[in-house]
Amino acid sequence: SGLHQAPYTNWTTAATNIQAAINYSSNDFDIVMVAAGTYAGVSNKNLDFGGKKIMLVSLTGASNTIIDCQNSGRGFYFHSGESAIATVSGFTVRNGATSNGGGVYCKDSDPTIWNCLIRSNAATADGGGIFIDDSSPTITNCVVSWNTAADDGGGIRCKGQSAAVIRWSTIEQNASTNNGGGIMLTGKNNGSLFDDCDLLGNRTYGDGGGIASETNNTRITNCLISGNLAYDNGGGIFSLGCATVTVCVVANNQSYDHGGGIYFKETLVGLVSGCTVTNNVGVDAGGIGCNTVNNGLLIRNCYVYANRAYQDGGGFRFK
Repeated sequence: SGLHQAPYTNWTTAATNIQAAINYSSNDFDIVMVAAGTYAGVSNKNLDFGGKKIMLVSLTGASNTIIDCQNSGRGFYFHSGESAIATVSGFTVRNGATSNGGGVYCKDSDPTIWNCLIRSNAATADGGGIFIDDSSPTITNCVVSWNTAADDGGGIRCKGQSAAVIRWSTIEQNASTNNGGGIMLTGKNNGSLFDDCDLLGNRTYGDGGGIASETNNTRITNCLISGNLAYDNGGGIFSLGCATVTVCVVANNQSYDHGGGIYFKETLVGLVSGCTVTNNVGVDAGGIGCNTVNNGLLIRNCYVYANRAYQDGGGFRFK
């Protein structure tokens, strides 16, 4: 393995044509290094690893290494069974525009994405920032911000049999027209994990200002979910199916319908444990709401206080 600059192998210089450097790498565990700069044009977007087990790394980090899609195409296109060895580290992806996955697209692939900023991208359907379908990427220490989706998942859209792991990341100021201003998850066997993340200031015209989950195994742990807005249900979190929310702070979110902080709808099993739910506002159920009397929702060891409802249930409302 080695460090590559297309069309030469060189340990001291870095790639200026990113796709050419990826194509030139031939060995598993090769490292392609990219110098500081703003990269645009057809060879520097829709970047495709082609199934290779390589690392694409910027020399000076995301703030100095920018992939500008110029409102056409996306930054990264993973669709060839890439494993977790396929790694992207230290890039800003901005001004992407496409149907699904304005910044990053993952289909049947499990890449690793580190230390990246996915910002100001747009999808005409799902996943303004990142689109994940039947994939299990690991996304760590990233910021997904100011992305928009005309349908679901302003920041991130995750569907199918996926098991994404998103840690130590910030999802903020994203917007969707349908559901999931920050994040939208669907799929019966979608076992995605959000750990030590901040979901801040996201908004949707549907359900789930911060996160909307319609799966049977979404796990949200050690997260701050604050300042999100849903025009329907679940200003902070909306769950349809099964979700566990543990050791989180859900604060200052707003819903124009049910569940300013958290709303469980037709939930078979749900858990809120060790959480603080405060200063949220809803029409019904300012703090935590649930619309199915005989569901398996368990709330334990939580602080639920100073929430407001314009009609019923400032702290809780179950019906």
